[in-house]
Amino acid sequence: KALTQSISDLSSLKYLNLKNNELKKIPYSLGKLSNLSYLNLESNKLTEIPKSIGHISSLKYLNIGRNSLKKIPASLGSLKALQYLNMRLNNLNLIPESFGLLDSLEILDLDNNNLKNLPNSITSISTLKKLSIEDNQLIQLPGPMILFQSLEILKLGWNQLEFLPISIGSLKSLKTFRITDNNLQALPLSLCLLSSLEDLNISQNKLMEIPEQFGNLKSLKILNLSDNQLKELPDSICSLNLLEKLDLSGNNIETLPKSTGSMQSLIELSLNGNFLKELPSSIGNLNFLKKLKLLNNKLTQLPKSIKNISSLEEISLNWKKIENSFEFSDLVKKMI
Repeated sequence: KALTQSISDLSSLKYLNLKNNELKKIPYSLGKLSNLSYLNLESNKLTEIPKSIGHISSLKYLNIGRNSLKKIPASLGSLKALQYLNMRLNNLNLIPESFGLLDSLEILDLDNNNLKNLPNSITSISTLKKLSIEDNQLIQLPGPMILFQSLEILKLGWNQLEFLPISIGSLKSLKTFRITDNNLQALPLSLCLLSSLEDLNISQNKLMEIPEQFGNLKSLKILNLSDNQLKELPDSICSLNLLEKLDLSGNNIETLPKSTGSMQSLIELSLNGNFLKELPSSIGNLNFLKKLKLLNNKLTQLPKSIKNISSLEEISLNWKKIENSFEFSDLVKKMI
């Protein structure tokens, strides 16, 4: 299936949705629709996009996701009004340098492609608020990232990144950062400068330690460090007063900081699959805790202070291995 060249006769057209039409080709004449602001070509069978697309000067929204595109024309960088660009679920292995000219772009989705690198010019897009490049083959990030001052959401999960650039710390507006399932062995200290960060997911990497400066991430509400190789946590993590959800499951943690109970906003604490032999008594100070997950550890005793957590709705562990379990019978009954 294909559109005819006569599509250009619709010279006043502003909105064009061609999603799910099994289109194999887009006519060159599409570029003559100078008033078009919305173009959706998602879920077709396109293998290429005509260079003329760069002539649609009014285009603000472009969705070419879920096709079979292997490359993108450099002319796309001429779309000065473009604010939203979705190219996910294609076969792209290269992004043109001209992308750095998209100086109105706010959302860029490149998920599920074959990208190993990004052009350095992409860091020139100072208007970008959301950048998602998950499920690619990225081995490094472009740098420096200092111009990404508007970036609020950065998703880099399911790639092959072994390190983060120091310039990651310059993303002052960043609120959500996901880099799950990569090959990170260490974190740059500059990461701890992200004072606006609220949601951080570094799960499924190879981290062996967390910087002591982690406590500087004062805005954090959600922290996922599960499935790494951590043996201990810095005491400073307990100063994250806004933290509501902390996932440390699947590590090698043997002890928790004595001041764990200082995380006064904590609602959910996941510690499954570690090597914990005991819990600090301060855990009883977690007044808003609802879920406590302790399965597959080496616990044989629980601190009596847990009974002080009146908000607790769920506690998961192997009670048969807890020698003083009889002391918590009332607590268990309350949850059944």
